[in-house]
Amino acid sequence: MKVKARNENELLNFLEREGRPPGQYLIEKFNNHDVILLAEEHMIKENLQFVHGIIPELYKAGVYNLGMEFGASEDQQLLDSLVTAEEYDERLARKIMFNYNVAWPYVEYMDVYRHAWMLNKSLPEGARKFRILNISYQFDWSEFKGERSPENMKKVFHKGGHEKYRAQIIEQEVLVKNEKILVLTGTNHAFTHYKEPVFNYLAEDYCRFENGNMGNLLYEKYQERIYSVVIHQYFRNRINKEPRLLSPGNGLVEELLCKNGNSPLGFDLKETPLGEIADSSYYSMGYTDFTLQNIFDGYIFLKPINQLKGCTVDSKFLEDRNWKNVVDQFPDPDWHGRPDSISDYWKFVTRNAMLNY
Repeated sequence: MKVKARNENELLNFLEREGRPPGQYLIEKFNNHDVILLAEEHMIKENLQFVHGIIPELYKAGVYNLGMEFGASEDQQLLDSLVTAEEYDERLARKIMFNYNVAWPYVEYMDVYRHAWMLNKSLPEGARKFRILNISYQFDWSEFKGERSPENMKKVFHKGGHEKYRAQIIEQEVLVKNEKILVLTGTNHAFTHYKEPVFNYLAEDYCRFENGNMGNLLYEKYQERIYSVVIHQYFRNRINKEPRLLSPGNGLVEELLCKNGNSPLGFDLKETPLGEIADSSYYSMGYTDFTLQNIFDGYIFLKPINQLKGCTVDSKFLEDRNWKNVVDQFPDPDWHGRPDSISDYWKFVTRNAMLNY
């Protein structure tokens, strides 16, 4: 059924009436949901700063867990010790992040640990501690050569599919214990009811729909206990279309938020006027009458996209690290190669943190 277009005043009135400050919005969602998947475009400083700031509010609301895509479960005990220690250990924080991804020297991600430690340090003796939960495992890129194949990727993802692994960690550490968690993860990992389109020449209309992302797996089993919220970001355009990136809702979301004074805001998409905004990005491929509520349940706006900044590179990240290990474990070498020198490494991670919009 085709969605009836809403007029601008109706949409602005909805934002004024139903919108909440982003932190308050997320906290209120925990009244009816146990797992909130917070979908981020990686390496955006403001996204991480938002997460830093909400940690004390999560704790006050009885949410004692924050999940991190960028972290290996093998280091969970080390991470638990870091955020509950008497003194904060920056070197240990770097080690934990390095062990998961040798090419992720970004201060704001490691500062999630620091802010959890700051909260725990402020708690009275005997109080329950806030926990950062690593939901991934240590991949092994050391033997990867050539193209991605089942044989190659079984060596890299040696503990099985990472989407299933991450879903199982959240299930075991949170859901079966009847606890709650905010999970910071990349956008596609946070899909729940939405099935991602992939070109397939054997499929009807040449489009196959995937439902194996972490959020899909959790939602299939736990339904309304899982809720997905996207942080304002560019969406990819359809294949072979220009421009390469599109503002969500064909630009209408940011236009409305601009007319609302660009105030940071959280609001629902599901079954709301804002959710009925049409979107023609890559996410709409294979669908008809596609709208924003088809992708996510909720939305957080922090700033206009052109005001966002990239993360800060930690110049001490490689201290005490073996260079051969850095090269061997450099992720996704088929996409960008392995660094030939330390200088190449720093150029890559610095360029990676620049928002090339």
